[in-house]
Amino acid sequence: MEQIAFEKNKDHGLYLQLLTDRKIAFSSYAITPSQAYKATKSALTTENVTATQKYLTALFNLNIASKNEKTGFLKETTALYMKKKQWNLISELDANPKIAALIDSSPKLLYTRSLALMNQTKLDKASTSITESYNVLLDNPAWLAKSIILLSDIYILQDDKDSAIAALQALIETKSEVPPSLIDMAKNRLELIKPQN
Repeated sequence: MEQIAFEKNKDHGLYLQLLTDRKIAFSSYAITPSQAYKATKSALTTENVTATQKYLTALFNLNIASKNEKTGFLKETTALYMKKKQWNLISELDANPKIAALIDSSPKLLYTRSLALMNQTKLDKASTSITESYNVLLDNPAWLAKSIILLSDIYILQDDKDSAIAALQALIETKSEVPPSLIDMAKNRLELIKPQN
């Protein structure tokens, strides 16, 4: 029945409900790898935060998806959590070592983790997340620039204007392939925080 709901009708809500009903009816029922994969897709499609959290963990624990698929699921998951302003859930992803390792290798996911920590006012952890990830971010100039701008915001929240100014100036003066829109954003931020003479 779940198979039909997922493949023929594309009824992701029904698929999740059928899995939940089966789990309730048969307490020893264990989700199969195929079901974990489909349930994660269904949970993301229906924007069901609770189900996404549950089935994403199952997907990683069953180790059935490729690294690219897992990265894609993680990016979709963090986008959903950001949309729903569930910052704590983004941070909680680090509790699973397999998920944390994947986050540590993705510039976008590293940025998202730092943004989530900042929004939870875990400012020291947020800045450390960025500074310790510099080598991974270095491979992607756009995400490096976004992370430096985020780091300057964190410094402002920590009442450290000098560090914020230094970070933005370093970004503006960089010779890497940073998109011009991000350089403009850094210049605008710098104008706002730099003392006027």
